[in-house]
Amino acid sequence: SWSSWPLVWFDGAGSVLGAESPEAAAAGYRQQIDARKAVRSPVSMRATGGAGSGSVTVTVKVREALATSSNVLRIAVIEDDVIAAAHEFDFVARDLLDDEPLTVSAVGDSAVVTRTVTADPSWNVSKLSVIAFVQDDLTKEVLQSVRAETR
Repeated sequence: SWSSWPLVWFDGAGSVLGAESPEAAAAGYRQQIDARKAVRSPVSMRATGGAGSGSVTVTVKVREALATSSNVLRIAVIEDDVIAAAHEFDFVARDLLDDEPLTVSAVGDSAVVTRTVTADPSWNVSKLSVIAFVQDDLTKEVLQSVRAETR
């Protein structure tokens, strides 16, 4: 339980809880971002396609041996420039596609995953993107992410 907000997680590995000012929040966020930038990802990723094409293909390649076998590929469909209650919102989650447990772990191993993306008629397809990320389900750490733009 926490008593202040916002609670912001960075790659599932570190968090910043609350802030007394925007400047304090920015300083806390910068510290977490800089710490994560110093961590080399054990996988590389590439995503092609997207909501406009009706499918997305994600390739995950192991660059360094993976520490655990609990890694999962997750794929989210997001929309930018969504207007609601006279406000504009970006990164609005529209769909979370089926998870794919990854069985690759040795250097050089690759996994190629394709998922169907079905856009709701109320979504603006030209503003949709697909975000894919590999997450260790035990530690919740995000190992790598990639964005496929449809515009």
